[in-house]
Amino acid sequence: MVSQVPQPRDRALLRKMSRRMIVDLVQRSGPVSRATIARSTNMAKPTVSAIVEELATEGILTELGVGEASPSGGRRPVLYEFNQASHHVVGIHIGVETTTAVLADARGSEVARTDVVTSREAPADVLASLCGAIDRMIYERDLAKCDVTAIGVCVPALIDPLGGLLVFAPNLEWRNVNIVEGLREVNAEATIYVHNVAQAVLAAEYMEGIGQRWPNAVLLYEDNGVGAAIMIDGSIFHGVRGFAGEIGHCKLPGGEEPCNCGAKGCLETRVSVTAMLRRVGHEPDRHSTLHQQLRTLARSDDPRVKRALREVGKDLGLATSWLVNLVNPDAVVIGGGFLDAGEALLDGLMASVRDQGLPESTAALTVQRSVLGSAAPVRGATLLALQASRRSLQRVLGGYRAPSLPFAQ
Repeated sequence: MVSQVPQPRDRALLRKMSRRMIVDLVQRSGPVSRATIARSTNMAKPTVSAIVEELATEGILTELGVGEASPSGGRRPVLYEFNQASHHVVGIHIGVETTTAVLADARGSEVARTDVVTSREAPADVLASLCGAIDRMIYERDLAKCDVTAIGVCVPALIDPLGGLLVFAPNLEWRNVNIVEGLREVNAEATIYVHNVAQAVLAAEYMEGIGQRWPNAVLLYEDNGVGAAIMIDGSIFHGVRGFAGEIGHCKLPGGEEPCNCGAKGCLETRVSVTAMLRRVGHEPDRHSTLHQQLRTLARSDDPRVKRALREVGKDLGLATSWLVNLVNPDAVVIGGGFLDAGEALLDGLMASVRDQGLPESTAALTVQRSVLGSAAPVRGATLLALQASRRSLQRVLGGYRAPSLPFAQ
């Protein structure tokens, strides 16, 4: 049989795959030699040498010098490591009260951060102000805009992750906002990713928080609104348009309270931080965030407050039991503002889940606090920005893969 000669397009694809494989290996295992790369990847030594030289010339890999000789003797190997300054990414969490942006290096390590109040201005003006804050971070680190190769954004909203369109954010009062175009001012060439905040938080928890021992998990998340995220076999479940997990807008029996989404009786009207403050009879204070006020109340010894928060937990637990019966997860992860309510809410939630869920589904169920806590949203956004160079995160995010970052092509 005559073997086919690879066509130019095939050779280019193989080259890209080989580059990606080498960069991934050096990121995980560096410092390493070219011989080690060749053994680990089963690539020919001349191919490895050519690609390593190319990556070093581009500044993606850094030559460290020579390492120790092998026990069998021979020349001491030249070692290479991944250059974490080869590019930077930005992670953004647009919250209802506060927006946080983080500048991170190519390994995802934070190098700068800015927190700004989420204004009530038009979305375009909010995004323009955010671009200005990010620009200042970039220049203060003596970087150029072109050094930012990717931006990850998470928002408490219905998000079309393929197009980056914010379809509806009830608590921000945003509708049909093109987040991607709004952030082009940072770097017109950067790849920009946008996801729902709960989905981004669960991806971050799986990668760096609760760990990968629970590949089937449900996250309940409060961000001045209520959402959920679902992970099945280590991948976030998005639904047909990316809207899966909107448990906050499921109706509870007997509910008549109007919701910001325009409906009545949504779960969110009973268990959001605003609803919790209302149920304990607290008048909002403009001098601190709602979450700060809830934390203060939850630390009090007032039995009425404890009782009210426990009742909130029961309502939330009822909805959680539906998810547990439907999905049969390893774990339920509690995050965001729900953590601010303290043990009373969690006690009520767990009691309600055990009472309302199928015993067969709850017998081995773990109810787990978020490990990353308040850092989870912006960390999830940062990981989204790194997803093209992090194969493990690509697996978590399933089919919603953005184009590769330049250094990984």
